[in-house]
Amino acid sequence: MATIMVIATINVYTLYAAVSLQDRYMGYHWLYRTQEYKAGAWISTSFCNQTTVAGDLKVFHLMRDYFRVDVDVIQGFRYLTGNSESQLQILFIYEQMLKNGYVLGLHGVDIPENWIEKAFQLNLIYSNGLTDIYEREKA
Repeated sequence: MATIMVIATINVYTLYAAVSLQDRYMGYHWLYRTQEYKAGAWISTSFCNQTTVAGDLKVFHLMRDYFRVDVDVIQGFRYLTGNSESQLQILFIYEQMLKNGYVLGLHGVDIPENWIEKAFQLNLIYSNGLTDIYEREKA
């Protein structure tokens, strides 16, 4: 009976860490919020699938699987870590990136502390309190 209680406790904590705490190692990036869907819908209607979005794996699955929009995961990471030569057009940022970093694999990886300043160098074209969409200034 004690073994069953230990296993049940571990499983309950795992669910709590993934959903409530949104811990970086527990799959928080599979939890989408309404504002993230709204931002994805806005991109898909505003750009009519004629652009590639830069974002992490959470953005990749949202935009590709729900809205059929191309996403470049590496392009967003390169830009936010200092490679300003990245040819990104649209950058999709969501609130949880501030806490958990940029999702490249199974969990978020750290990005430089000043990464948000890189986003501020772009034009903010959409914001809903939880997500921000930036666009590179057209030449």
